[in-house]
Amino acid sequence: MFTEYSLWWIIPILIFAIAISWFAYFYRQKSFSKRQSIILFSLRSIGSLLLLFLLLNPIVKKKTNQIEKPIIVIAQDNSASITKIKDSLFYKNDYLNSLISLSESLNKDFEVKLYSFGSQTKENSSFDFTDSQTDIADFLTNIQNEYFNQNLSAIVIASDGINNFGKNPLNVLEKNPCPIYTIALGDTNTKKDVSISSLRFNDISYTEDICPLEISIKAKKAKNEKVKINLTHKGKNIFSKEALIDEENFSLDITTTFTPLESGVQSFTVSTTTLKDEVNIENNKRDFFVKVLDSRKNIIFLSASPHPDISSLKQSINKNKNYNLINISNLKELQQQNEVNLLIAHQLPYDNESYEILKKFQSNSTPILYIIGKRTNFNLFNKLNNGIKINAYNNTSYTSALPQFNKDFSLFSISKETIDILTQLPPLSSPLAKFDASQGLQTLFYQTQNTLKTNYPLITFNNSTDNKSATICGEDIWKWRLRNYLQNNSTAQVDEIIQKTIQYLVSDTDKSTFKIKHENIYNQSQTIRLEAELYNQSYQLINTPEVKINLKNENGDKYDYIFTKTFNAYALEISKLNPGKYSFIATTNFGGINYTDKGSFIISANELESIDLVAKHDLLYTLSVKTNGKLVYPKQIQDLEKIIKNQEDAKPIIHQITTNHKLINSFFYWLVIILCFSTEWFLRKYWGKI
Repeated sequence: MFTEYSLWWIIPILIFAIAISWFAYFYRQKSFSKRQSIILFSLRSIGSLLLLFLLLNPIVKKKTNQIEKPIIVIAQDNSASITKIKDSLFYKNDYLNSLISLSESLNKDFEVKLYSFGSQTKENSSFDFTDSQTDIADFLTNIQNEYFNQNLSAIVIASDGINNFGKNPLNVLEKNPCPIYTIALGDTNTKKDVSISSLRFNDISYTEDICPLEISIKAKKAKNEKVKINLTHKGKNIFSKEALIDEENFSLDITTTFTPLESGVQSFTVSTTTLKDEVNIENNKRDFFVKVLDSRKNIIFLSASPHPDISSLKQSINKNKNYNLINISNLKELQQQNEVNLLIAHQLPYDNESYEILKKFQSNSTPILYIIGKRTNFNLFNKLNNGIKINAYNNTSYTSALPQFNKDFSLFSISKETIDILTQLPPLSSPLAKFDASQGLQTLFYQTQNTLKTNYPLITFNNSTDNKSATICGEDIWKWRLRNYLQNNSTAQVDEIIQKTIQYLVSDTDKSTFKIKHENIYNQSQTIRLEAELYNQSYQLINTPEVKINLKNENGDKYDYIFTKTFNAYALEISKLNPGKYSFIATTNFGGINYTDKGSFIISANELESIDLVAKHDLLYTLSVKTNGKLVYPKQIQDLEKIIKNQEDAKPIIHQITTNHKLINSFFYWLVIILCFSTEWFLRKYWGKI
C-alpha cells in the first residue's frame, strides 16, 4: 500500500481521531461506565481514523499471477492441388477428421489456433480446398507478425509443399520463433504429363500491332511422344507447332507473334494435345487476355535543361510500343504539334515562356506530367493550379525524399513487389518546402524525409476531368532505375511506376454523370473491386442515393449487389466468382432521374494449382529440419500430440500482474467504517444514552 501524500500525516490524523473521541467520552460525557466509555471510545477512534485516512488517498497494490498457455498454430493448405489427386476423398473426410481431433486433443494443454492458407491466410476451421494458389511464405510472415512476443510454441503446416506464389518460404525463417512441424500431403510420384508452365506477353497492345508471345512447355514421363501446341482466337487457329518429346523431363520455349485486329479485351488460348494415359489434363490449356487499343498515344518530352532523368524516363516509356515518343528541340516546334496525348515537363516552368506554353496545353485539357527539379520556378508552377502548391523556403534548398506508399491510393494498382523494392531505392531530391495539396489530389507516394514520415506528396495525381495531371515532386529518377537494375538485374519495378503513371494520364477521361470504374481483367485469385461515382449538376461527387448492380455471366447466372458508400463515392468488393466474362448493369436514382451504366469485365482462371500436382515434400522436410521440427505423414498425425507435448519450450508462462486500487473504492473498507459508527450508535442507544 502507498499513499498520494506522505505517511507522516498519519500521526496528526491519529492524534485528531483520538482527541475527538476522548473529548466525547472522557472529557464531556460522564454518564457511561468506565468499561462502556472505553468501548465507545475505541469504536469512534477506529471509525474516525479509517475515515480520515482516506484524505491521504491510499492506494493498494495487488499482485496476481496470470498463466499464458503455450500457443500452437495448426495451418491447413486450402489450395486446389490438395484434392486434384486420386486421394481427394480421403483428404476431404478422414484426414480432416484426424486434423480436427489433433486440435481438440492439444487444446487441453495448449491454446490452439486453426488457420487456412493458400491465396490468403485466414483464421478458421473450415477447409474447402478451392484456393487458386499457394503462398507459404506469406502465411509464415503473417503468423510471425501476429504472435510476435507471445508464447508461440509450435507451428503445424499441413501441405503438399507445392509453393507456386510469392517468396521462397525458406527465406522467411530468420524471424521464426518456434519449431515447424509439417504434415506431408499429396503424391510425390511423377506421372505422365504435358503442361503449359508459363506465358509471357504484353497485356496492352494496339490494333494491327505485332505482339510477341513466349510459351513454355514442360513434359514428364512422355519420352518419344509428339505434342502439338496451338494458339487460337475465337475458335480460329493462328499458330501451330509440333514438337518431339526427347527427354523424360522435357522443356521447350517457343517464341511466336500474333496480330490483334479488333479493339477491346481480346481472349486468346494456348493449348496442347492430350497424351495417351495423361492423368492431369487441366494444365494443357491456358487462356490469356490482351487489351487492344485503337491508336497510339503521342508523348512529348520537354525539359528545362539536359538531365540524366530524361534518358531514364525515355527508356521506360519506349518499352511500351503503344507510345509514340516525339522529340522536341525547342518550344516553337512544340507549338506546331497537332495531337499531343501527354506532355512531360521536366523542371518546368522555369520562365514566362515555358509557363505560357504549359498554360496553353493545360487549357486544351492536355494531360501533363510535371517533374519538379532545381530549375523549376515554384511561383509560376503554383499559378498553374494543379492542385498542389510548393511554398519553398528558397529556390536552392533541397532535401532527400524516400517514397512512402499510400494504401488508400485507388487510381491504379501497384504490385506488392514494386512497393517493397521502391522503399529500398535512393531518395529523390525534393524541394525543402511546405507542400499544400488540395482535396482533389490522389497521392501514390508520400515523402519520408530523414526517417520522418510526412504528408507531403512525392508522386501525386490531379484527377480533375478538365485538368488531368501528375506531379513527381523531385528529380534524380535515374538513380531509382540504376539501383533497381543493380539489385534485381531488372528495371521492371521502376518501369511499372512510370508505365502505369503514363497509362493513367493518357487514358480517356470519362465525364459521365454516373459511372462504374473497374479493371478490364481480374485474376481469379483477386478480390473484384468496383467503384461507382455519381455527380450532381455542378459536377461534384455525391453518394446520397443507393447504387445497385446486377452481374451476369456467360451462362446467364445473375448476381445482385448493393454498393457501400465511401467518403464521397461508392465501392463494392466481390470474391469467389468463377472465371469467365461478366456483363453488368448498375442503376441509381437521384432527384427523380434514373441513371444507368453498363460494362463488362473478364475474370481469368488462375491455373497455378493445375500446372504441377507432384508434391514437394523436400520443401516441407527442410522447413522442419531448419526449425528443429519434424515431418510426419497423415497416418502419423496423432503422434504429433506427444511430440509437441515433449517440447522443452512448450510450457506455460506465468506473468505477475500488478494492479493499483484506490482504497476509497473498496466496499469492504467502507463496510468496516460503517460497522464502527453503527455499532457505536447502537450501543449508545442500547445503554440508553442516545
